[in-house]
Amino acid sequence: MVRRIHHVGIVVERLEAAYRFYRDVLGLPLLKEALVPDQRVRAALLDAGDTEVELLEPTDPAGGVARFLARRGEGLHHVCFDTADVDAAVAELARRGAELVDRTPRRGLAGRIALLHPRACAGVLVELATPDEEAGHDRGAPLHLITLLFTLITLGVRRKSLPSGEVWIHAAILLAGLLIFSGFLRWQLWHARLHLPVLVLSAAIFGLLPQVFSARFSRWLGILLLLSTLPVFYFNQNKPLVQDWNIFNLPRREVMIIRKNLVVPYIEGVNYLTGERRCTQLGLYLPDEEWEYPIWELYRAAEIGAFRIEHVLVNNRSNRLPLRPFEPCAIFATQPLPGGETVQVEGKTFQLTWEMLPVHIYTAE
Repeated sequence: MVRRIHHVGIVVERLEAAYRFYRDVLGLPLLKEALVPDQRVRAALLDAGDTEVELLEPTDPAGGVARFLARRGEGLHHVCFDTADVDAAVAELARRGAELVDRTPRRGLAGRIALLHPRACAGVLVELATPDEEAGHDRGAPLHLITLLFTLITLGVRRKSLPSGEVWIHAAILLAGLLIFSGFLRWQLWHARLHLPVLVLSAAIFGLLPQVFSARFSRWLGILLLLSTLPVFYFNQNKPLVQDWNIFNLPRREVMIIRKNLVVPYIEGVNYLTGERRCTQLGLYLPDEEWEYPIWELYRAAEIGAFRIEHVLVNNRSNRLPLRPFEPCAIFATQPLPGGETVQVEGKTFQLTWEMLPVHIYTAE
């Protein structure tokens, strides 16, 4: 149900004053800061390795966080656990009889969140969160689908204005391709990564709207759709354009690693492998399906010549496929390898020699 502690929440009187210790003295990088209106706070998340620290400044004296500050002063407010599916976690906790503050998850700075009542948690306010980078893939892109549905219905009603019926062939091919792709790869139809290519491939269908509407209506519709994208475009929490940290002032290697708790471990781990160990045959062990793309990019940026990266200890049918012989000089793991600090892999002995959670690096003896 839970994978790790996502963050601890600390109530402060003013964020700027708290930054002087947590950011400037401790050196914790600021990940994001935002107003959370329904919680009546200004909140900030700071990176603390494998977890984060959330600072909460009340914005409304009548809010729950403000009452907490008035009653207890600055200090620890809650503990948040990371979960892959907060909706499923809340449903399971309700089934087990846990006392919940939120029976329906809502938006928070950490993603989609839900609170458990302190009476159920030995006096501690507990939060569950599914971070945006995971929740986003499952929520889908309703604007894309609504726009496509509206277009198809409109074209169907005014089909006599169309020069030919080829649009329906295009739509049928697009739908068939989506169903085949989803069925073959077992992706859910509402998966957000499917909706962007569907939108792009549907551009020819959208382009027919001016033929059934007046030019003036088409222009206003285009402006409305453009305006509806601006909040997401400018205030995307994963890759923002206008916040203190944004895609223009961060190095590319930090922008491409969406989960900010992985930035330092990934970069330092690859620095260790390419600098001190000069390892060019790297095995990957990612049972929790962490991102592997940044590892490839960091290796390319290291400019150590030709390298090869392969998964090891794979527990599915692909491990029976005929592959070229591979003898890794190190294994990059996001969980400890089964067997302890010294393990046997591919007939070789590997020893745990470097660690910065959640990354564990085992090197060949």
